[in-house]
Amino acid sequence: MGIQLKEVFRKEVLVRTGQQVMSAVVRFPLVMAVAVFLAGVLIYQVDLPYEQWLVMGEPLERLTVVALAGLCFALFGEVLIERVGWKLHWGRRISLYAVQTALLFAVYRFWLPSVDAMVPVLRLILLAGACLAGFIWVPYSWNREHAELYVIRLVTRWFVTLLYAVVLGLGLSSVLFAVESLLLNGMNSSWYAYLWILNGTLFVPLFFLSALPGREDELTMNDFDKIFRGLLLYIVLPVLASYTMVLYAYFVRILITRSWPSDQVSYLVAFYGTAGFLTVFLIQPLRGESLWADRAARGFRWVIIPLLVMMAVSIGMRVDQYGITERRYFVILLGVWFGLNTAFLQVFRGRRNLLLAVSLTGFLVVSAVGPYSAFAVSRWSQNERLDRILRASVQPYGDQEAQQIIDILHYFNRNHDLDGVRALPDGFSFDEAGVQETFGFSLQDLQNTGPERTNMFSYWRPEEDVLMIEGFARSMTLLASAYERPSNQLERSFHWQGSQWTSVVTEGWILVLEEEGQERLRWDLAREIEGLVRNQDPEQEVKQIITGEKVVWDRASGDLRVRLIVQSLEGHNGVDGVEPLHLSGILLVGQ
Repeated sequence: MGIQLKEVFRKEVLVRTGQQVMSAVVRFPLVMAVAVFLAGVLIYQVDLPYEQWLVMGEPLERLTVVALAGLCFALFGEVLIERVGWKLHWGRRISLYAVQTALLFAVYRFWLPSVDAMVPVLRLILLAGACLAGFIWVPYSWNREHAELYVIRLVTRWFVTLLYAVVLGLGLSSVLFAVESLLLNGMNSSWYAYLWILNGTLFVPLFFLSALPGREDELTMNDFDKIFRGLLLYIVLPVLASYTMVLYAYFVRILITRSWPSDQVSYLVAFYGTAGFLTVFLIQPLRGESLWADRAARGFRWVIIPLLVMMAVSIGMRVDQYGITERRYFVILLGVWFGLNTAFLQVFRGRRNLLLAVSLTGFLVVSAVGPYSAFAVSRWSQNERLDRILRASVQPYGDQEAQQIIDILHYFNRNHDLDGVRALPDGFSFDEAGVQETFGFSLQDLQNTGPERTNMFSYWRPEEDVLMIEGFARSMTLLASAYERPSNQLERSFHWQGSQWTSVVTEGWILVLEEEGQERLRWDLAREIEGLVRNQDPEQEVKQIITGEKVVWDRASGDLRVRLIVQSLEGHNGVDGVEPLHLSGILLVGQ
């Protein structure tokens, strides 16, 4: 028995659908406002010309990241407003919306200098995660029952929303394809991107939030989805039990062989603990009616204890050797959270499980900001590690000590700032001269230990100059790699002046540019690379790090002009000549 089309368009159905949509907008106005803003930012980027992207790409990427985090902040703010009873107090709501908007502006303007900066991006992700955790527990705080059923409703609704969004997106894409094929030949292909952006940024939050239980809604066991019940009891719990046996087999192996656990086991236990505590939380409503669920919940709080000990030993060994980094900090934090949750389950035996989500919010906030954040603790630990190395050794340092010093400096240079290294003098420069003067060993020699670095050259400078593209009509990304041959000849196609053009880099590193199958330009990139490498300091016989001005090559053939802005380059420079391995850059064509 199918659904008749006239039933879908009945007045009652349309009115009910419209009411659900409007209720979601009225209930979560700031969430939908941020979603609309995010859709606009993403749509604006679709057809942005390359020369404008060079100027506006970075701020647009920052806006996208801030808007995604803003959705999490707004969700937390809306359920908090609803829980404390401010829903009808528009003055208070507007005040909170203004604070949230100002916070997002401050994040964009001051706290997020670049999407490539690890610390501010990770801090923003942690705070957004804390808000999502708050979105889960705030509606059922203050002695409200059936928090587990509410979380199950959220999870079920989210998967249903994703299914609907995929089906809707594929269906509308097929409609667009039919229109393009039958009615509008040459339709702008960007409409497909617009469709999926609007689907993800507008339909998904509207559909998800429209069925979210409100403050006045009370959930009962009838709201426990039967499919979700079967998924937990007959799939998730057996898989979790199998995973437990594998980890215990490894634990027994450690006891028999007396070999210390590897670093990988910490991450396996972390995954196991996360999945286990979430499962125990979700099956709580079933414990009175399912013996399997009751035994699993009681057994988990005991079987995880030896695994947590194994996890602590494993990560402790790595910390003793290499100090704490952000990644190890989160593993340690998860271990502490698991330990506290295990003690909590032993005491409360499944009561007040919502405190698990509350504690997760607190842990995420602590890890993001303050003196005990992941970043502050990691900087302190690596400084202590460097001080310990310097105190225990005297110049000249051995290769092992020198390598550890450089690893620590690379860590600060990549993730934080060299100004945070206590042992460095003012004005330290992380180059050959600076390392030689401060530590007494050669950075160049250290970087070239090992046969894999012998006779290598490299260049990396991804910044593009807007002035370099003036006078050219088309631009595209050029990639040439010896690692992808011979199956992939790295061909690119584009339209220009009413013709179909192709560019391909052959195995001999010859760039061939063709118009409608007719060769217009042949460019020996290997010769260009060899000229660049041979012009470097001849005393750098082992490793050449190409420095200096930006690498820009120009070529002309008749009325055709071509420019290549090199972004990255690497290869071998041996006695048999220069052997390129990888090249990426921006190819510009014009007349």
